[in-house]
Amino acid sequence: MGAISSSSSFTLDNTNQTTNDQIEIPDNKKDYIKRRRISIINEYLLSTSTHGLKSLGLAYNPFHFLFWFLTFLFACGLMLYFIVLCIIEYYHYPTQTIIEIRSETEINFPAITFCNSNPFRYDKINESYNNYLLNTNCSYTNNTVYCMKQFINDLFNSNNQTQIINYGYDINDLLVG
Repeated sequence: MGAISSSSSFTLDNTNQTTNDQIEIPDNKKDYIKRRRISIINEYLLSTSTHGLKSLGLAYNPFHFLFWFLTFLFACGLMLYFIVLCIIEYYHYPTQTIIEIRSETEINFPAITFCNSNPFRYDKINESYNNYLLNTNCSYTNNTVYCMKQFINDLFNSNNQTQIINYGYDINDLLVG
């Protein structure tokens, strides 16, 4: 059996298979492919948003191109160095604890304030509320919410500031010490 040959220099034989990688392309075709590749790379360099690469595409002579290429490589190397440095620092798990022991002979006790969200004292309100219940028609079992609402309305509508102030907390009640 003979060899089968084609125009692309591919040969097939019964005993072995071989390919010929040396395809003959005319010189003007090689120049076209080279120019096309350079134009694709140049178009990418001009349209990318990566800092420094656009200057490579805009280089007007080989020295300008070399300058921007070395600058870009230096910046990438510096960036890579700092990233590796940060990763190494992270995996060292650094902690810093400072403990200082001082003995003080005189310590001022701080004033502590307990802030109650209820501005009125329960014992004063309860005493006044019981007196209110005795003087009115209300009782604990007879609609307590309505009676409490009436008591609060009467208290604030009376315009008796001293009575309202007496229901509140005194500063000495709030401070400890």
